[in-house]
Amino acid sequence: DQEMSENKEEKKELGNDPAHPLRLYCDGVFDCFHFGHARLLEYCKKLFKHCVLVVGVTSDVDTIHYKGKQVMDEKERAETLKHCKWVDEIVVPCPWIPTVQFLKDHKIDYICHDPEPYKCGDIEDVYGEIKKAGMFLATKRTEGISTSDLIVRILKDKEEYTYLSLIHISEPTRPERISYAVFCLKKKKTTT
Repeated sequence: DQEMSENKEEKKELGNDPAHPLRLYCDGVFDCFHFGHARLLEYCKKLFKHCVLVVGVTSDVDTIHYKGKQVMDEKERAETLKHCKWVDEIVVPCPWIPTVQFLKDHKIDYICHDPEPYKCGDIEDVYGEIKKAGMFLATKRTEGISTSDLIVRILKDKEEYTYLSLIHISEPTRPERISYAVFCLKKKKTTT
């Protein structure tokens, strides 16, 4: 613990020079950007007084291959991140498995991620090489929110969302749209 504390103090000293800000890197899918993502990026940006936060966005191909279908494509996910005040630079696409060489190529001092090992195929922890090189900073996950949870919530209540969407897009002079929405909802309930 003392070694970890001393290491943190050394790193804090590094982030005090405005002429030489630390370059931190945080990667992810960042699908359906939510407050858990925002809190992570804020936490990373506030780790040091002077730092540049570089955010990696995984490619559609890698995301589908390793994790499954996403809602937003890589361009939409990157565009969303451009509007987050904590983000200074974006790398898209970024590698699913970051390497020390990747960090060096982008002049990144530390990668930020939660400390749990992130298994991928035969690799026990995709951040293992980074951790061994001393270029890893642990972050905290925001409990109670994830993109997967949001998608499940939407799918669970999809009929209600569809009904409400049809009502909201209906013009007051087009009551047949509302009638059709009600008909679809009633039909769905009688067939299940």
